[in-house]
Amino acid sequence: ALAAVVARCADAHDRRNEGNGEQRKLLDATAGEPSETDLYTAFAEAVAPSYVRQMRAALDDAVAEVADLRVELHEEQRTNNIAALERELAEEIAARREAERKYRDAVEHESQLRADVKRLERDAQHARPEVRRLRDELAQLEAANERLTRQRDERQRALDELRTDTTGSLDQLTRDLASAEEELALWRRRCTDLERERDAAQRSYQTSEEALRLSLARAERRLFEATRGATVAAGAAE
Repeated sequence: ALAAVVARCADAHDRRNEGNGEQRKLLDATAGEPSETDLYTAFAEAVAPSYVRQMRAALDDAVAEVADLRVELHEEQRTNNIAALERELAEEIAARREAERKYRDAVEHESQLRADVKRLERDAQHARPEVRRLRDELAQLEAANERLTRQRDERQRALDELRTDTTGSLDQLTRDLASAEEELALWRRRCTDLERERDAAQRSYQTSEEALRLSLARAERRLFEATRGATVAAGAAE
């Protein structure tokens, strides 16, 4: 727009120079060498009004174009600003929605964790009596094992005394010894089974204690194994 205004001003200046040259030729033809005052007077009378009108018209056009350009620039800037604000608003809304979603997920996760902790605490409380019962049964099995060992030793001593004191009932004592040895082997097998059950119960108890801290599912499964082992041990002891 400014270049157009400059071009229009240059065009008007050229037209003014052309009018000035024609006026000078006219004065040269009518009177000899004109004075500078005569030239300015002739220029003012012949060229100035039209030049002023042209300059005013050019200036008015330039002002109108500048005003139009300002309006267009203002509209474009406002449109760009509105678009930028809309983009920023959309980004902020998306960020807030994402933050709200993450917050909701965090709240739900926290609630789930609290519920899991409460369930684990309840399971641990329910498992403690069973663990104590398994410990009591294990102590009873150990006492029974010790009692059977003492009985075996007593029978062995009685057999030795009978062997030294009697000779006529050696066969009977031999049969009694065989029977006692079979019974002793049976008791040994039972003791071995009880010891294995005791070890299994102990391992199940330790595993159950660790599993209760890790997860509810593993605690329930290993508690079931410990209960089943204790039931088998109780049946064997009976």
